[in-house]
Amino acid sequence: MNYYNWIFKKIKKYKLLYFTSIMLMFLGASINFMLPDTIKKIIDIAIPFEDKQYLLEKIILLLIIFVLSAICTILFEYIFSIIANKVLLDIKVSLTNSIFNYTGLDIKEKQKKIITVFTRDVFILEQILTRRVSMILIDLISIIVILIYLSYSDLRLTFCIVVTYPILIFAQLKFNKSIKKRTRELMEKHDTSNMNIKELITNIYEYIAYNGKKYFLNRYIPIEEDIVNKKIELNLLFSYNAQFPSSLSSLIIVVILGLGAFFVIDNTVSMGELTIFYIYSNRVFVPVSRVVLFFADLEKTKISMERIYSLIKTDGENNE
Repeated sequence: MNYYNWIFKKIKKYKLLYFTSIMLMFLGASINFMLPDTIKKIIDIAIPFEDKQYLLEKIILLLIIFVLSAICTILFEYIFSIIANKVLLDIKVSLTNSIFNYTGLDIKEKQKKIITVFTRDVFILEQILTRRVSMILIDLISIIVILIYLSYSDLRLTFCIVVTYPILIFAQLKFNKSIKKRTRELMEKHDTSNMNIKELITNIYEYIAYNGKKYFLNRYIPIEEDIVNKKIELNLLFSYNAQFPSSLSSLIIVVILGLGAFFVIDNTVSMGELTIFYIYSNRVFVPVSRVVLFFADLEKTKISMERIYSLIKTDGENNE
């Protein structure tokens, strides 16, 4: 059984909560679908015709949409937080139970990883499960809803947005490959560093008695310096990864404004539609950027998941 099947078994226990959270997500998406059309009607109908009654009705509708959307989002994130934390607890229990089932050979092979897995890998998994996954699901639904609405308004301007997605996907695949490699190297260095710390704590009296400070530092400092350099490289890679979709989105917004202005002059697009495209091209690229960065973080999480699973003994599922 690979770690995908193993984590799926953990998640499957909470299928009713997942179903409830998904229903809330789609309800929120349906409510948000009304938002751009309401804004468009205010700009194209209420303002030009100076219809204050109609304007008031649409403003009240906007407020209702915002409140209902916020309630759906809060409930969704609350339920997803329950699921994520329960799954995380199951993983920690399985991990702890597995250690008590180790043979002498297992201990010899895996002890180098144990401290780093408990202190870093579980934390990385916790961060992505408890917060990031729920936010990304909301972002994905938002992207789909916005693109459906925009495609109904004007396919030409929507195409300008959609055409960037293959570019983003291709670039992200390239970034992911580098991120995965550097993350694995960094975690292995942390394993070695933690073993040195463990050795120091276990043998602190001997180190002091035999004046072993220089001996320890000669082994410890080079590894820590290497860790610092690898962290800087990884952070720089994440910065490049974040900047690429941001720069691309700025370029596309300029293109949409330019083309949209020509279409307004030609009377093929209304001012309300152009305003919606400007607002929602921003709103669609923000979640797209977060989704792109999420897949970068996911590479780190996959490494951590592999490392956690490598410590779990699945013989007969005695760890469950």
